[in-house]
Amino acid sequence: MNITLPLQEMPSPDWHAQELVAREAAIARGEDTFEDWETARRQIEQSIR
Repeated sequence: MNITLPLQEMPSPDWHAQELVAREAAIARGEDTFEDWETARRQIEQSIR
């Protein structure tokens, strides 16, 4: 992998797409949720204090 390429030219591994599909399906089934970045960051900061 050439990390000097522009981001849009950097290939993404196949498993990334598979994982995104699996996560979207879990969210649609109500089996998973996600947090916005600010909430997640705040939770991380609180957990390491």
